[in-house]
Order: sequence, then C-alpha cells, then structure tokens
Amino acid sequence: MQRLLWIMVFIVLPNLASAYYETGRELMRNCESSEAPRWALCRGYLTGIADSIDTARAEYTEDADHPFFPTFTNVCRPDDVTRGKLVKTWIEWANRHPEMLRRPAVDLVVTAFSEAWPCD
Repeated sequence: MQRLLWIMVFIVLPNLASAYYETGRELMRNCESSEAPRWALCRGYLTGIADSIDTARAEYTEDADHPFFPTFTNVCRPDDVTRGKLVKTWIEWANRHPEMLRRPAVDLVVTAFSEAWPCD
C-alpha cells in the first residue's frame, strides 16, 4: 500500500506542477495549439493575469507600497477587451519578440499587456 502511495506521488505531483508556465515559449505552445484543452489553459492563464492586474489597480492607490504596483499601474485595459483579444495580443507580442520567450511567462504577458494598453 505504501509503495502504491509513492508511485501515485511521483505520477501526480509532476502533473500538478505543470499547471503553471515557466517560460513564454511554454505558454505559446498552448496558445497556438489546436487542441481545445491546451488552448483553454492559455486563455485561462491570460485571463487570470488580466484579472490580477485589474484587481491590483482597484485595491492599491498610486502611492501604495506594493511590489507589483509599478508594473500593474502601466496597464489600463479597456473594458471591452475580450478573452480572445487577450490571447491575440499575447501571440502577436510574442511573435514580435521570440528572443524573449525563454523568460518567465508572467513577466512577458504583463509587458505585452502594458505595451498594448498603456496608461496615459
């Protein structure tokens, strides 16, 4: 029984760990996939980042002492941006900057969104 438990740990844990993207390249593989589950992971990931940015902007004032505040204040996404537009914006940015795709995906996505929807 204990052996079965260890086998399950070694099978399940690596799959749970892969629920996040380490690099922009890994995110791009899912975003450009024709497989619905992979594309849905991409869409959910980008939507989560966009929602996090919106929440941070709503929760923290400009003089807030928060480590992410300077980055998030530079993204002013219009209300009419759809999830599909988030994906399109990311893919277009990533295709223009393939040399950067080895970097952490979250950093690249925030950069892409800040370039697409900068605050004035």
